[in-house]
Amino acid sequence: MAKFNTTRWSLIARASDLDPDGQKALEYLCQAYWPPLFAYVMRHGLEREDAQDVTQEFFSHLLEKGWLSRADIDRGKFRTFLLSAMQCHIDQYWRARMTQKRGGGKSFFSLNESLVAHEIQHALCATRPLSPEEAYDHRWALAVLGRALERLRMETATAGKAEWFLQMRPFLCEEARDGDYQVPAAALGLSTNAFAQAVQRLRGRYRQAVRAEIAGTVLDPEMIDEEMEILLEILRKNH
Repeated sequence: MAKFNTTRWSLIARASDLDPDGQKALEYLCQAYWPPLFAYVMRHGLEREDAQDVTQEFFSHLLEKGWLSRADIDRGKFRTFLLSAMQCHIDQYWRARMTQKRGGGKSFFSLNESLVAHEIQHALCATRPLSPEEAYDHRWALAVLGRALERLRMETATAGKAEWFLQMRPFLCEEARDGDYQVPAAALGLSTNAFAQAVQRLRGRYRQAVRAEIAGTVLDPEMIDEEMEILLEILRKNH
């Protein structure tokens, strides 16, 4: 595991003026946390276009207004820092709404339009009513899993096993029923027993990828297990 003085959140939280590495780390984390923060803003009752503007404006203000230099490093979690900062941003938005001009904020980074459309649809189609905080936590958990899956996909592709990942992905989070392994095992030229063992190994790598994603957003390695438990509890509550 990488030393924690080089994790993404450490690079950001320990520097008042971001160097190129810190800037890159911040952009990565902003992209990663756009979905949960957008879900949070939507649950505050904003129209989708306004919610998109508010979320994008929030990230530009992280640098422009020096919010990062006021981060409470002792709290240690980028997730906690962002939620607290967004709560303040939302309060300011409602106070200034009557005089604020839509679309006036600068764009900190460009967003993929398909990602925006997906997040809007996700925010509108929650399976049960969620508070803003619950929506934030739920979308954060899903985003962590999504980034971990992408890590795993790239890792297997680099190893020349892209097809293995494709066949095994459906079984990373769900237990297989009798007979489910037969078709994908045959596609890879494996016995069902060998396929089951390969799935177990890939699940182990998936857990490691999730931990790696979380590790980049905390300052203290002891917080990783705590965040893992929180993530699992969030998923259990919303399953």
